[in-house]
Amino acid sequence: MSRVPANARSLVRFASLAAVAAVALAACGTTATIEQVVGVPSISISVPLETVACTTSNSCIAVGTSSATGGPPSVGQFRLASGRWLPIFVPAVASSYIASASCWDTQCLLGGSQPSGDLLLRYDSLHRSVTSLRTPTGGYNISAVNCYAAQSCAIVDSAAGGAARFSLTADGGDIWTTPLTLGAASGDTVTGLACAAEFHCMVAATSTSKRLTLYTTDDGGATWVANATPGSWRVLRSLWCHQSRCVGLVTTPVGSRIIRSTTFGRHWSSASLPQSGDALACTPSGRCVIAGQKGSEEPWLATVRGATVTPLALRYVPSPLLDVACGSKVCAAIGVTTVLALKP
Repeated sequence: MSRVPANARSLVRFASLAAVAAVALAACGTTATIEQVVGVPSISISVPLETVACTTSNSCIAVGTSSATGGPPSVGQFRLASGRWLPIFVPAVASSYIASASCWDTQCLLGGSQPSGDLLLRYDSLHRSVTSLRTPTGGYNISAVNCYAAQSCAIVDSAAGGAARFSLTADGGDIWTTPLTLGAASGDTVTGLACAAEFHCMVAATSTSKRLTLYTTDDGGATWVANATPGSWRVLRSLWCHQSRCVGLVTTPVGSRIIRSTTFGRHWSSASLPQSGDALACTPSGRCVIAGQKGSEEPWLATVRGATVTPLALRYVPSPLLDVACGSKVCAAIGVTTVLALKP
């Protein structure tokens, strides 16, 4: 009786194991590795974070305010290129709120409200400073900020009667044009602003009857055109545009949808999301990140590349994510007491 050589027996055994593995993979399907993103506790957990912003050169700042007595009214922290977050001084403004932020290569504008009216801050990543700026006269609340070129930005705020106003700056917020009335009904809530270029901007506003309308201007706010949207679109939570290409995040009665346009809002396509989205941000190349939640409490974060939505595994993120921002290569997201960063 002939004997099988030892090395031949090993080859047979290896082939058998390989066959078993192949059958198992065929039965179960291949599983893609889910990227893990680790959260970091915010530096001042007693003040909830509200807004995050990232310059196109990838410096990010997170800011929060509080109306509670006995503690700091405002806090801030910024992210080094190494990934470390450090505290930064934010001018103390009692009972203030930061609603929106936008950046260019080295600086960001952060807008909101304070008891006396509009609140506008400027973050300088080179000098690591946050300073207060003068705002257009007669404004009571900055609801949206968008910077579309270096030092060139637009804001939407509210007048005394609640009418939305539109203003532009070409020097980083030191001087603003005279506010122009947007044309939305008094009481409508502005939730999004994006400019493709100077004078060419789009504003999203939701009426008291929960109807979303997009307003566009080609002359710096002198005239506006109202563009109706599908009746199921209630609120546009985020809007990003580069030239004529736009991406947005809307809520509907049955969930969240990501919307896209290549005509600067004249025509849109949309797709449903598997979870509820609260904020969206994109890099200049068009890679996007969506922050939100599963159910009512579990945080959710996903990257968007083309038509593919890829959820990320979150670690040390105890509460839903509220806001997200992107530079050219880095995005950052925040919860009320958490900061995190990722490369989309």
